[in-house]
Amino acid sequence: MPQIQLPNINECNGNNACDPRAVCINRMGSYECSCPVGFLGNGRQCNDINECERTNICPSTTTCVNTGGSYYCDCGRGFFFNNSQCTDVDECVPGRCSPYATCTNSPGSFSCQCLEGYRGNGFTCEDVDECSQAKQCHASALCINLPGSYNCTCQVGYSGDGIQQCRDINECLVDNGGCRNKATCVNNQGSFSCLCQPGYVLINRTLCQDINECKELKNPCGVNEECNNTDGAYQCPCRVGYYRPGSNMNCIDIDECKDNPCHVHATCINTQGSYTCTCKSGFVGNGTQCVDADECSQKDICHARANCTNLIGNFLCTCQEGFRGDGFFCQDVDECSISNTTCPAFSTCINSAGSHVCSCLNGTVAFNNTCVPPSPLCDPACHSRGLCHRSPTGYQCVCDLGYTGNGLTCSDIDECQRENVCPQKEMECKNIPGSFSCTCKQGFKLNGTECQDVDECQEPENSQCPEHSFCNNTIGSFLCRCSLGYKTISSGCEDINECKDTNACRFDQVCKNLPGSYSCSCPLGYHEEKLACVDTDECKDSPCHPVAHCLNTPGSFSCHCPTGFNGNGSWCRDVDECAALSKPCHPLAHCHNTPGSFVCICMPGFMSLGPLCVDINECNAMNGNCHSAATCINNVGGFKCSCNQGWNNVLLCACVFLL
Repeated sequence: MPQIQLPNINECNGNNACDPRAVCINRMGSYECSCPVGFLGNGRQCNDINECERTNICPSTTTCVNTGGSYYCDCGRGFFFNNSQCTDVDECVPGRCSPYATCTNSPGSFSCQCLEGYRGNGFTCEDVDECSQAKQCHASALCINLPGSYNCTCQVGYSGDGIQQCRDINECLVDNGGCRNKATCVNNQGSFSCLCQPGYVLINRTLCQDINECKELKNPCGVNEECNNTDGAYQCPCRVGYYRPGSNMNCIDIDECKDNPCHVHATCINTQGSYTCTCKSGFVGNGTQCVDADECSQKDICHARANCTNLIGNFLCTCQEGFRGDGFFCQDVDECSISNTTCPAFSTCINSAGSHVCSCLNGTVAFNNTCVPPSPLCDPACHSRGLCHRSPTGYQCVCDLGYTGNGLTCSDIDECQRENVCPQKEMECKNIPGSFSCTCKQGFKLNGTECQDVDECQEPENSQCPEHSFCNNTIGSFLCRCSLGYKTISSGCEDINECKDTNACRFDQVCKNLPGSYSCSCPLGYHEEKLACVDTDECKDSPCHPVAHCLNTPGSFSCHCPTGFNGNGSWCRDVDECAALSKPCHPLAHCHNTPGSFVCICMPGFMSLGPLCVDINECNAMNGNCHSAATCINNVGGFKCSCNQGWNNVLLCACVFLL
């Protein structure tokens, strides 16, 4: 039978019984534990060997120090153990002392000393600021501190070694110290300066620039003088148009008009420092030359109905024939108002610009005591309601009576726009082409020559009052007033909701709006009692289902089905708990629904014990009514009678002896 090769388990990789300091060696089917050098034990427990207990294991000048699994010989601070002897450690390796210190090695130790120009303990060294100590440099030199040292340098304007000597430099000896443009160099201790003459200002400390006194000074010259800047100074001569009577006198105006510099038709006006030449009225030019102005060539110089005549230095405006005025304003002469005999009796005089025409009021004009068509010579032609006639300036158009316009266009005059056109205020004016008529206003009717009021309320066909209103006659019209309990709206009369607009009812009543009125009553669930609304107990009339409970509330009531029933109270239905509940009874009981509840009846052979059904031991009572030769044996939910040995069961609970 072939052998099965099982894989070897390496216990050293997992849990094993070796000491943590032991070496685990895996074997086929097992493992071994071995203590390493320096430890003593069976591998499962390893104890450190104290090598320092051995005699003379270290030289006498050292101390033996035991370690886990080994030991070492300690030479003490500043030495290290090498080849069985103690050797001094050179601590002066870089980094032990400050970079600004000197390191000195000694047997077992070392020392650090700061370099010159530094101070400290050697491990930390800081620079000494020699410039903050007593005077190191010359009084005219600057001391500059350096790392570990310092430097003395003569200030600008001095020369020397900075320590013993610093002499002033005379900058003015070379190129005038750099001073320019009339500047004078002045040497000072350690420096120099450039000075300018009066009238100059120093720029950039070396350049003298002229001062423009005319700009820099406030009003350097007198009245009517002009400031002229010069190199290093300024002058004040008189302005053009002025002169100085004496050397110490102010400048006064020159009257140029004394020499008549203007044209003969010009006026010379002397001004301060100058003069002007202005051409006289009626002449144009620059004042030096003036020519007659033709005023008549100007537009609208005279009235539109005037003639213009040019004159030397002037002009004349004369009104045209048929007009009167001064020429600048010309008014038409109304020939129709001068005499009643201007036109024949069968015609009407119509005034026109500068003339008139006699209208027959039918589109014709009067001529030689008869009516003839108007002249056809107007160009452009007149309007159909215009009359062409002769005037001093030619043929012109004028609108016929009852029309307005320039004759070329004529529109009807609305006489009804005038005040009091009709004789009675009850009349209204109706415009017609070229005239007008007066008729009775609406609401009035003509009775002879007078307009009388119409009573629309007596004539139903004239009164159109809406529903819920009554008619009230007024002069020339009527008013429809809404009946009591209604209000006016755009479409007629609308019922007033008194319940919204007024507090007509008591605070405990409900207001009900009615057409044109309202009523007050107690709210639902309340009744009137001694001028107050009291709650009505609806439960007195048993409004709920017979099995429900009635609960009266202020103004209402509620019906609640009892436990075991469901519904809204108005109707209640018994809940069949045997069907609704998943496990209403014990598993060994039958559920029987009852009105509003249910009962659990244990199965035969069981009896109720609280919610439980427990087995009845029938054998406890008269041996379960078994035969005297039988033994009662109880079962879950029942029992049985077993005949004793030697007896045979022939009938229930009957045993027959076996022979």
